Amino acid sequence: MKEEKELTTAQIPEDAKLEVLSLIKAVKLVDSAEARSKAVKELKEKVKKIAEGELSEEVFLRAGLYAVATELIIREEEEKLEKFLGTS
Repeated sequence: MKEEKELTTAQIPEDAKLEVLSLIKAVKLVDSAEARSKAVKELKEKVKKIAEGELSEEVFLRAGLYAVATELIIREEEEKLEKFLGTS
């Protein structure tokens, strides 16, 4: 049986964290339904592109971050992700 690993933000690719945090900052700054919609669309495209390629632990973590960010932006709960990533 494989040992479960505890997830830390250190395992998430730094560029993915920065992409998501930038999107969240833009959504909060503009504060419009259109900005949310664009961010969600962009993140969903990133997940789709990842799913079409080779999978690895790194891309899986990246896709997971994008997917959770998408859902939290839809729910207008971005601060949860900011808190997890250690920026709020």
